[in-house]
Amino acid sequence: QWYQRRVRAMSEKTVEQLFTQIRKLGQDGLHHKALPLVIEVLKKNPRDMDALKCKVVCLLKLDKCKEAYHTMTTDKELSKIPMWHERAYCLYRQNKLEEAIAELNNAEPSPKVDELLAQIYYKLENYEEAASIYKSACKEHDGFVHQRA
Repeated sequence: QWYQRRVRAMSEKTVEQLFTQIRKLGQDGLHHKALPLVIEVLKKNPRDMDALKCKVVCLLKLDKCKEAYHTMTTDKELSKIPMWHERAYCLYRQNKLEEAIAELNNAEPSPKVDELLAQIYYKLENYEEAASIYKSACKEHDGFVHQRA
């Protein structure tokens, strides 16, 4: 029994070390190197929500929106997590604009949500709505313009 506990402890430490590496690679913008480590964590524990979120972020940063969306929507536990912005962004990148708007209607208001919503309306050639959202965002979210600069 002590041997099994020792093996489990070593396994956990390894996962912890992997997350440390993943965090560092992500901070350095090396998502292509972080993704294989995330997959390694998921092989050890396929239900690890932190690893699943990391996988989605890596895929988005690597412009693999279709795969990121698939990951978010096929995993039952992950699909319950409020990742509306991420799902909407994937839909936006796949030109599923009405579906993206529907996702954002569930999201908590934020500058990121407003910006994506304005981009969607702009892409739909609804320039008045896009401008209205940008104007409103500038008023509601202090520093919105500075965040974009």
